[in-house]
Formats: sequence, structure tokens, C-alpha cells
Amino acid sequence: LQERAARAGFDWEDAQGVVDKVGEEVLELQRAESAEERESELGDILFSMVNLGRWLAIDTEGALRKADARFRKRYALMEKLSKERGTSFEAMDMDEKEALWQEAKGAWDEAHTLAQVDKGPAGAWVHAYLHRVEGDLRNAGYWYRRAGRPASEEALRGEWRAIATALLSEN
Repeated sequence: LQERAARAGFDWEDAQGVVDKVGEEVLELQRAESAEERESELGDILFSMVNLGRWLAIDTEGALRKADARFRKRYALMEKLSKERGTSFEAMDMDEKEALWQEAKGAWDEAHTLAQVDKGPAGAWVHAYLHRVEGDLRNAGYWYRRAGRPASEEALRGEWRAIATALLSEN
């Protein structure tokens, strides 16, 4: 339908027009008062997002399937990590769940890269912790030694708090 409308000249000048329309529809959803209005506005958002996909030459259905698969994989990893760490996922607060979400998204690699940049003891301590999180205790041991610290035996959450407290007290 959107392609037919575009062929007839009823289309945005560029993708930014569609992005703006999506923003407008989100505002309308936020202002909607009834369930019926919210349903209608959500439909408009989805319709506009499909149009944006057309402008960007993206198969929106395929993109949604891939997003769903990524979410499933990350959520399963979050549950697995919490179980491996002896913590009930359901009992975790949202901050803990967000930390697991970031870890499941692969933020470990970004954190690891940042830790390598800091050549001091603090960076080595964070580096050790990151290797401990991934279960690489040999590598963690090396970085604990570089940090001038004994290998931590406390829970990961407790060690992270100790790192954060130490780094924040430096400022």
C-alpha cells in the first residue's frame, strides 16, 4: 500500500520526514486516553515504522524477526548467568537485571577494551574482574597481580561494589 501511494506521488520527500512522523505518532500515543486511542496510535507508529523501513530499504518483517531472536538469546543468557552466579533472576532488582542485559548484549567486549586502555592498578583491577565474570580465572589472576591485589573470593556483585567504591572515592 505504501509503495503504491509513493508511486502515485503521495510520499515524504526523504526519510527524515518519516522519522519526524514517527515522533509525532509517539507523542499522540503518549497523549491517548483510552485503550482504543492507544491501539490506534500504536498502529500508526507501526505503520510509520514500516514506511521508514521502506525508505531505508530494510525488510521490516525480517528486522523484527531478528530483533526478536536477539532478545530471546540475550534473555536466555541473562537467566543462565544469574543461575551460574547462584542468584535467582526473579529476585534481582532492575539495576541488576540491566547489568545482566548489558552483559548479554556484549558490552563485556566494550568494557574490556576500556579496561585495557587504563594502564594503572584501577584498570588492572577492572580487567581482572571482567575476566572473572567470563570465568577465565587464569587471566583474572594475572590482572589481579598487575593490580597489586589478591584474587577476589567474594561474590561478583560484592567485588563490583568494592571496585566502584574505590574508584569513586578517588574523585
